[in-house]
Amino acid sequence: KRQRIAIIAAFFFGLIGLGAVVSIISNATGKSDFGTNFLTEMMGAAITLLLRRRAAVHLFALSLAGVIAQFSWTFLGTDLIAKKGLGAAVFPLVIALIGVASLLYARRKAADKTLR
Repeated sequence: KRQRIAIIAAFFFGLIGLGAVVSIISNATGKSDFGTNFLTEMMGAAITLLLRRRAAVHLFALSLAGVIAQFSWTFLGTDLIAKKGLGAAVFPLVIALIGVASLLYARRKAADKTLR
């Protein structure tokens, strides 16, 4: 059991490291890849949900907070909307809605004792 926990922990830390590397490269090049950042932020929570662990609720909440922080900077710290219009906000809005839906689903599964 300890070996399994160590493997899962190493995988999570690997995802966090991958997310950090993607963010650093995106910031350094001036290009943000929303899809890759979203994938790395939500992957750990999704795997935890598949393992039926209660920690999925907390991981989805952290992922959603990361998505909100990322998009807040993108829209409030830059003039993206002024340059590209409101259409530039559609994809980030879809990502945020997926994050909210995932969090609500995990909370529902924790409430009905599906998650341990």
